[in-house]
Amino acid sequence: MLKVSALDCRTHYQLFLSSFFLPLLEPHVYQSERCNLMKPFPSYRIILAILLSLLFFTSFAMSERLMDGLSSAKMFYFSGVSIVVLFTVSLGLLFARKPLTVKLHWLDVSILAFWGYNCIRLAFTPYVSFDNKRFIVLTLLTLLYFVFKWVLQRDDQEKGWTVERKIVITGFLLSGLLQSLFCILQLYDINPWYSSRYFKVVGTFGNPDAVAGYLATVIPFAFGVWQLTPKDEAEVRWIRLLGMVTFLAGIFVLPGTLIRGAWLAVAAGTGFCLVYKYRLWVKLRELFITKWRILAGAFIALLLFSVVMVGLYRLKPDSAYGRLLIWKVTLGMIADAPLFGIGFDRFAVEYNNYQAEYFASGKGTPYDEWVAGNVKQAHNEFLQSVAELGAVGCLLFGLIIWNLFKMKHSINDRHPVLFSQRKMVICRSAISSYLVIALFSFPSHLLPTSISFYFLVSFLSALMKMVNISPNNSLSVAFKVLAGCVLILGSVFVGYLKERISAYMTWHQAEVVGLSGEHTKAAQLFSKLENVLSDDGRFLFSYGAVLATALQYEKAYSVLQRASRRFNDPKLWIALAECQRVMGNEDLWEKSLQHSINMTPNHFYPRYLLAKALFEDGNIVRAKAIARQMLAMKVKVNSSAIKEMRKEMRSLLLIQN
Repeated sequence: MLKVSALDCRTHYQLFLSSFFLPLLEPHVYQSERCNLMKPFPSYRIILAILLSLLFFTSFAMSERLMDGLSSAKMFYFSGVSIVVLFTVSLGLLFARKPLTVKLHWLDVSILAFWGYNCIRLAFTPYVSFDNKRFIVLTLLTLLYFVFKWVLQRDDQEKGWTVERKIVITGFLLSGLLQSLFCILQLYDINPWYSSRYFKVVGTFGNPDAVAGYLATVIPFAFGVWQLTPKDEAEVRWIRLLGMVTFLAGIFVLPGTLIRGAWLAVAAGTGFCLVYKYRLWVKLRELFITKWRILAGAFIALLLFSVVMVGLYRLKPDSAYGRLLIWKVTLGMIADAPLFGIGFDRFAVEYNNYQAEYFASGKGTPYDEWVAGNVKQAHNEFLQSVAELGAVGCLLFGLIIWNLFKMKHSINDRHPVLFSQRKMVICRSAISSYLVIALFSFPSHLLPTSISFYFLVSFLSALMKMVNISPNNSLSVAFKVLAGCVLILGSVFVGYLKERISAYMTWHQAEVVGLSGEHTKAAQLFSKLENVLSDDGRFLFSYGAVLATALQYEKAYSVLQRASRRFNDPKLWIALAECQRVMGNEDLWEKSLQHSINMTPNHFYPRYLLAKALFEDGNIVRAKAIARQMLAMKVKVNSSAIKEMRKEMRSLLLIQN
C-alpha cells in the first residue's frame, strides 16, 4: 500500500500553487520535476485565456429585471468577469516565487499616460465622481489590456499558435459570429428573445448603429484570419474556417443595418489586409512611375471617392446633415475650452445647452431645426474627445494611435518566423476599421466595441518588440503590493456591484409601478434608492418626474435641479417648467420651456405646453403666434398625439381675442 507523508502532501500543494498562480514568469522557470507533477492541472495562462474570452460575450448580456437592461446588464456582466480575471491575476502575483520579468513598449506607456490624464481631468470635473461608469470601464479595460498582453505574448515567434492565442481568438470570432447570426434571424423576422420596435436589425444592442460598429471591428479581423493564415498550418485550420464563416456572416448582415460608416470602416479594414497580401503598394509604385500617371491615378481615385460619398449621403441625407450640425455645435464647445476640455464625460450634459444657445442666437437655419435632435454623443470620437479632454487628451490618444502604426511589417506572409508580422496586419486592419467607424459613431461608448478595441491593441502590443526590465526583488514586492491593493479594492467593488444591481432592479420596478398610474408608490420606491444613486443624473430625472406626477412639486423641483447638473434632456426642462409654474415662478417656467424648445426646435410638445400656458394666463396674442408656428412646422412622424395637438391649435386660432 502506497503511503504518502504529510511532507509530500505539503510539497505537492506548494508546487500546485506555484504553478497555478505563476504570472509574469517565463516558461524556462519550470523545472522538469514540477512539469511532470503538474500535468493533471491546467496551465495558468490557459485558465486566464478562458476567462478573458468570456469578456467577448458581454454583448449578449441583457435583462428584463434591470433598469435599461440592454446596457446595464452588459456593464454588470463585464464588471463581474473583469473582477474574476483580476482576482486570478492578483493571487498569481502573490504566489509567484521568482523575481518578475516585465516587458514594456512605448504603447504601454502611452496607454497608462492616457488613463492617468483621464484620472486628473475627472478629479477637476464638477458633478462627476470616481464611480462614474465610463471611468470604471476605462480603468478595468486598462488593467485588462496588460492581462491580455501577458497571456498573448511569446518569445518564440516561430511557434505563433499557442493554446492561449487559439482560445482568445476563437472567443473573439465566435462572439462576432453569434452576433451576426442573431442579426440574420432579426432580418428574417425570427427574433429569439429580443427585437426592436423602431429598427429591424439591432442584434443584442437595441440600435443598428451600435451593432454595426461592433461588427465593424470583428469582420476585418475575421477576414485577416481567413486570408492571411496559410492553408498549410493544419493545427489552426478550424480557426481559419471560423474566420471565413464569421466574415461571410458579418458581410451578409451589415447592409441590413443601413449604417454607412460601418460599411466604410469594413472596407478600410479589409482593404488593409488585401494591400498587405497582394503587395498592392509595390504594384502601384511600379505602375505610377511618371508624374502624369500619378496625377491621372489621383484624379480617378478622387472621382471614385466623391461618387461613393455622394451616394452614401443621398442614402440618408437628413442623417448626414444632422451629423454636420452636431459637429458644428461641438466645435463651439471646443472653442470654449480648447486646452483641457469641458470635463470628463460631460459632453452628454453640456451639448444640448450649446445647441439651445445656437438656435436661440438665430444662427440655425430651418433645415438645422429640422434635423436637430436630442444628442448624447458627438458621432465622432475624436471631436468628442477634444471637447471633453481638450487638446492634451487628444494628443495622448494620438500617441496611442501613433505607437500602434509606427512599426513597419514585412510583405512576406508565408515565412513561419513572420507569424507576428501577419498577426500585426490582422490586428491593424481591425483597428483601422475601428478608427474609421469612430469618425461617424461612438464606439468607445459601447462596451462590447471598447472591449474589442483593447483586445486588438493588446494583441498587437504582444507582437511588438519590447524592452525587458530585469527581474529583481524590489519589482516583485511592488507587484505583490499592487496585487494586494487590487484584491482589497476588488472586494469593495464586488459589494458596490451587488448594491448597484439591487438598486437597478428596484429602479426598474419603480418605473413599472409609475407607468401603471401608482405614482405615490413609485415615488416611495425611488426614495429608497436616493442615497445609492444620488450621482446618477438619469435616476434623479426619473425620480423628480415621478414626484411631479405625484403632485409633490417642491421636492420634485429640488431633485430635478440636482438632475440638471448631471443629465440633460428636453423632457427634464419640461418637468422643471411644470414645477416652476405650480410654485409661482412666472419668469423661470417660461425660460425653462423655451430652453427645451431651443434644444430640439422640431418637437411639438414643449411649444404646445407653452401655447396652452400663455392662453390660460390671458396672453392670447402670443399663444396664437405659437399655434401658427406649430401648424406651419413639418411633421417627422405623424402620430395621434401630434394630430391632437395640431387640432387644439387650430381651435385656439378660432378664439376671438
